[in-house]
Amino acid sequence: SQIQERDAELEMHRKHLEEEVSLRTAELALTNEQLQQELTERRNAERKLERYAAQLKQSNEDVLSFAYIVSHDLRAPLVSIMGFAGELQLALRDIETVLDRCLPHLSEEERARITEAYRNDVPEAVKFINSSAIRMDGQISAILTLSRLGRRELKPYQIDMRALTEPL
Repeated sequence: SQIQERDAELEMHRKHLEEEVSLRTAELALTNEQLQQELTERRNAERKLERYAAQLKQSNEDVLSFAYIVSHDLRAPLVSIMGFAGELQLALRDIETVLDRCLPHLSEEERARITEAYRNDVPEAVKFINSSAIRMDGQISAILTLSRLGRRELKPYQIDMRALTEPL
């Protein structure tokens, strides 16, 4: 009878353990399924991130290439503008000698108009052209520098973050 009681008790523990194993197995299966789903989502997110990174890299390369092309294409007409502005200044000097001989033969009103145009308006316009060309040249150079910087390889190096943050 003691053996039967022990057998019954062992059977009861065996069934209880089987139920526990069954519950744990179900929990593990559910957890495994959730982990698989999370892993799939993470892989999809990583692939998406890789696509975005590739698109961003291509966009950056396109912008830098465009900046390089634009800076070179703008430089040629700018050089022409600067050259023609210089030619205008030389031509004005040549005109000045002839103009000085012609002015006395003109009416007072004509002399005033020509003198205002020649001595004030035209030099001011040429000065504006030159200053604008110089400013544009600086902007083109900045664009060209930017396009060259984008092509340089980054060289990472270690920084002592404690030394940076200790004074704070």
